[in-house]
Amino acid sequence: MKMSGLGMMGGALGALIDHEATKGTVATVTEQMHVYLPPEAQVEALRSADIAATLGLAGYTIVVEPAVPSDAAAKADPAVKDALRAMDAKQRKGERLSAATTPCYAELVGDHIFYVKKPLVGTNLFVQWTFRDFGRDGGAKPRSFPGQVKNPLAAFPAKTPDQAEAAKADLRDAYAKGFAEYVAKKVRGASAMTAAK
Repeated sequence: MKMSGLGMMGGALGALIDHEATKGTVATVTEQMHVYLPPEAQVEALRSADIAATLGLAGYTIVVEPAVPSDAAAKADPAVKDALRAMDAKQRKGERLSAATTPCYAELVGDHIFYVKKPLVGTNLFVQWTFRDFGRDGGAKPRSFPGQVKNPLAAFPAKTPDQAEAAKADLRDAYAKGFAEYVAKKVRGASAMTAAK
């Protein structure tokens, strides 16, 4: 998402001017995000951050499930859309998303990743996660920790081919920092608040 100053002011005229000013550039940013931060790179970043230790899951085995299809894929294919709806329904009911039956179970779902550029604010990577801890005894109701964090971007998106490596490193670094910040603020912070009540 990119916004010009006029687009931020709202109204039909501001939106039209904003659309014209950014036309042709959104696809480039989207393509770069797909290439620089695909699901494999996200998994690598989480493994490098020692996801189990960071989330306080000592002794857990990490199992990576297939990537969730994008919103664009869901719009193009009714079957994908139905599968995403079923996944959302399972989350709302507090059911497991995987077929795992072990009592000791937790899930981390990367919900959304998006780039935002605004005047006066700059460029940021927003990442949403939901961590659900079913406990060591496989309790019926998971403790759920949804949250979103943002981190500034300095080199992303690349404007010329020679900036590609710096842009990729910047994007991946912001993603990794976002995970650590999410756990500190939304998981540990929420757990501490619950314990204090």
